Amino acid sequence: MSERLVHCLQDALDGLDETPEQPVRLVSAPSAARSLGVGGFLAIIAAARAARPGRACLGVLDCGSHPGLALAAVRLGADVIRLAAAPDILEKVRQIAAQRGIPVESPPLSQQGSPP
Repeated sequence: MSERLVHCLQDALDGLDETPEQPVRLVSAPSAARSLGVGGFLAIIAAARAARPGRACLGVLDCGSHPGLALAAVRLGADVIRLAAAPDILEKVRQIAAQRGIPVESPPLSQQGSPP
């Protein structure tokens, strides 16, 4: 599955158009849940899906080091959540998200240690 960094709707559409034959992960910028907002990112993903029906994609929302934003993303039905948190907090958020079938992943090593 390919990945595309998404800052806006056009980025998401470009990502969906790049490889129409395979699913794509539409990945937010680091800590986008804080800057763009959980609802803002989810709205971009919803608009992209509406504009390209039948295209398989997953929206990956980066919540930085903010477990509260990750829980808001669970409540609002994010596809995948990224969270940079202490192992015990990460595990608790994973358990809560798993009840809704939402995976929670750590950010890639290249992003760890980025500002929140």
